Amino acid sequence: ISKELGDVENERERFKKSNEIVDIPTEAKLNLQLSTEATAKELNLENQLQMSQMLLGFLNKQGLGQTLPANVGLDNVAASKNIEVYNSLVLQRNKLLENATEENPLVIEVEAQIKQMRNSVKEGLAKHISALNMSKAQIISQQGSFDSKINKFPTQEKLFRDRKSTRLNSSH
Repeated sequence: ISKELGDVENERERFKKSNEIVDIPTEAKLNLQLSTEATAKELNLENQLQMSQMLLGFLNKQGLGQTLPANVGLDNVAASKNIEVYNSLVLQRNKLLENATEENPLVIEVEAQIKQMRNSVKEGLAKHISALNMSKAQIISQQGSFDSKINKFPTQEKLFRDRKSTRLNSSH
């Protein structure tokens, strides 16, 4: 009996190695957890992507006298800081225009700074959007891997039970 049990354990070990699993229930639980986490990350990335695209679209449509929405939950510190500086410059320009014309040298200087900062914000948002898209593609790939593993577990478990049952039945 001990030889047969040893053979069953050896077969179990070979099966687990060939299927790259340690413990089917534990691995299933782990992959479900990882899949859930990947889904949450994907949703967060999608939210960030939509906010960044919205800001970029808004920036492309507005004039020099309009501020950008701030504190919208953008997770890019540099872009948020650039938006803050941009808005500050726009407010400074608008305040100057209360007592000066657009030909005033101070207004012209601030407008040049606004245009420069506007380009920085655009470039920063475009780079951020690109990085978010790459991260999202990686997460989707990981999600597919986790889902593939999860979908294999019922089959692996059945094969493992079948092999165990066959091995035990052949030893009787």
